Amino acid sequence: MEWLYDLNLQDENDYRTLKLIYETHEGERKYLITEVIEIINSESSIVWDKDLNAEAKASFLSLIGGQGGINWTNEGNAQIGVTEDSPILAAYKYYEIPVEKIKKALETKSW
Repeated sequence: MEWLYDLNLQDENDYRTLKLIYETHEGERKYLITEVIEIINSESSIVWDKDLNAEAKASFLSLIGGQGGINWTNEGNAQIGVTEDSPILAAYKYYEIPVEKIKKALETKSW
């Protein structure tokens, strides 16, 4: 995350970049993904909360891009099948963006 602190808050372009990062976080954690892996031809099994509603399951499916096949069971397991025709991209390395530090930096125009 060193690049973040290299932003010169006196420079209008750097300031706008930082402001955009802050304004789009919408009260949620925000992450910078630095490495992604592509999963091809795999079968995985995950354990999930049996009490999840359909909306939560749909959200999980959207996280993997709607790719692959998922079979939910009543026992709290899901089988995920990924084929060459439907690879999944998954974040491998990521860093949380320090939103509160950004807020203070925007207010003072300095780190």
